Amino acid sequence: GITALARSEYVGNLEELNLFNNHIGVEGVRSLSQSEPLKNLKILNLWGNQIGPQGAGALAGSPHLTRLVALDLTGNGIGPEGARALAQSPGLNQLKVLRLGKNGIGDAGLAALAQSPHLTHLETLVLYENDLGPRGLEALGESPHLTRLKELNLAKNRMADAGVEALAGSTNLQRLEILDLQWNAISPQGAAALSDSAHLSSLRILKMWGNPIGEKGARRIAESPHLKNVTNTIYPGDFSP
Repeated sequence: GITALARSEYVGNLEELNLFNNHIGVEGVRSLSQSEPLKNLKILNLWGNQIGPQGAGALAGSPHLTRLVALDLTGNGIGPEGARALAQSPGLNQLKVLRLGKNGIGDAGLAALAQSPHLTHLETLVLYENDLGPRGLEALGESPHLTRLKELNLAKNRMADAGVEALAGSTNLQRLEILDLQWNAISPQGAAALSDSAHLSSLRILKMWGNPIGEKGARRIAESPHLKNVTNTIYPGDFSP
């Protein structure tokens, strides 16, 4: 199984490993983390493997998986503790893509990621369904470390207008090109904050489906002089919540 793979002499040149939905658990991820032969891995997909916070900690502490540029831990229940472990890992300082959807990291977990000096190369951050509220978004907006972000997925959280306003007011997210805010209870007030933000002028894709922004909010976004580069705006045709 995973232990045999991790110990194999034939994986020394492996750069990408996809173990999507294999339920390897904590012990499996520990085997991977302790594998010297996997030292050249650049892309690791562990979506849906039930690794929990301990598994995230094992990855974070790995002396071998230090060349990763893309890590997918979607649906692993790592929680805020796991997010903190990842944030504190100098071994993950080459990451450009981090996918943590459906992990329940909460505001505390997002704050830890935002304050991490090891994640300064991130260009894609996926955080859908993580129980993120305005406090977490404030930490994200204030982060001096995540200024290279080009894609940010915050769908299905509880941002509300306060969270959107924190993002819109941030001078640290000016490179964002893709922003997913679907299903976040954003009203016309939040839509106005987006449309009035001079810091989001690099946006090309803005996803707003499932937010009760109303016709007024949709019009504000469509007519915004700051969002003129947005060629793909997604919001519900009936503007319903």
